[in-house]
Amino acid sequence: KKEIPDLVIANDPGGTPLHFVHVNSASAPAGTGTLIAPFRTLAAAQAASNPNDILLVHSGSSFTGESIALQNGQQFLGEGINHFVMTQQAGLVQLPSPTGGNTLPIIAGAPGDAVTMASNSKVSGFVINTPGGRGVSASNLNGNVVISRVQISNATTQGIFLEDIQGR
Repeated sequence: KKEIPDLVIANDPGGTPLHFVHVNSASAPAGTGTLIAPFRTLAAAQAASNPNDILLVHSGSSFTGESIALQNGQQFLGEGINHFVMTQQAGLVQLPSPTGGNTLPIIAGAPGDAVTMASNSKVSGFVINTPGGRGVSASNLNGNVVISRVQISNATTQGIFLEDIQGR
């Protein structure tokens, strides 16, 4: 593991600082998306996030009747597995585990598609149970999508739906 200097860690190649939005279903209702005061719902995280943000969902979280539509460049990462980001200062860096937990977050009973991808987005480290539509969907996008280590069961239509993705 590399020790990271006391600097703003930035993505390659543009040098834009990484911005994290924390989500924990067990947190207080008035969360602000920080490590200490995570958002409680996926909708709150979605409303307060911006393109290219990293939405980091804490281990053990469970979201019933919720779904999320990602914005361009966002990473939707569930704690419980290791995640890595490329930085200018330190190269490939493993993200720290916010809670130290090893249980993947759960999205259950989403009213439609549980996760809707956007251009150059990523979803990794979730259990998706019984979505009203698809587990993960991506269509008509101009950019890459990454789906990894996602467990989907009992999807009403498809577990993963990809259509017309114009990647690099």
